[in-house]
Amino acid sequence: MTIRVPIEETPFRLTFGTEAIIPVEVGLTSFRVKTYEDQKNQQERNSNLNLIDEVKEEAMKRMAKHKEAMARYYNRKVRVRRFNTRDLVLRKVSQGTMDSSQGKLGPA
Repeated sequence: MTIRVPIEETPFRLTFGTEAIIPVEVGLTSFRVKTYEDQKNQQERNSNLNLIDEVKEEAMKRMAKHKEAMARYYNRKVRVRRFNTRDLVLRKVSQGTMDSSQGKLGPA
């Protein structure tokens, strides 16, 4: 029910094509509950369902844009390291790969 930052929509709206109303809002006299009309609500619901594909496309575009921004941020922070042949590197050692004479700094 909360708007997600990457898609700027609620998952409920993307799934069901309409905004949800929380139980607390039903119990209280809110504007949405007070102005509810069955026929008008059905027309709006049909309209929302007709437009849901466009809403989903926009959400996908926003999500791709957010993902690109996150990748740019990450790539700005990465330090490029170049390794040459025969360089010693720290590697993950398991029982199957461990050579007792060279240990974790041995050639791979």
